Amino acid sequence: MRRYSLILLVCLPLFNTHTFSAQTIPLWTYYDFPSFIINSVKKTGLVYDLARFLSQQYNGEYLFVTRYLPIKRFNQRLAQQQAGVVDFVSPLWFKGDYLWRRELLLSRNDVISLKSQSVAYQGPESLKGHAF
Repeated sequence: MRRYSLILLVCLPLFNTHTFSAQTIPLWTYYDFPSFIINSVKKTGLVYDLARFLSQQYNGEYLFVTRYLPIKRFNQRLAQQQAGVVDFVSPLWFKGDYLWRRELLLSRNDVISLKSQSVAYQGPESLKGHAF
């Protein structure tokens, strides 16, 4: 057993350490509220779920790490053309030449109300005077 341990210790530096470590890719988000970030210490919420999902899809070749950035800092990184992945945004929101992936998730907003106090949604104006 000692012989094998010694051989492993001697041969280990000969291997390229890059093959053992994933390349870290920042996954930027400017959403700091549920359901995007539920608990940053426990790493729960949609942005953390997405980072784990993407890391699993690349089988350890890439490690996606969630980084919350206030919108100003986020815009600075884009202006400086820093490399990173931006989550849960639409191409309609950004001007510039960016690489876009097809949608992973489609979402929508719905207005739900009680029958006794129904809301006939006709756009944002129809919500004036109502409380959540």
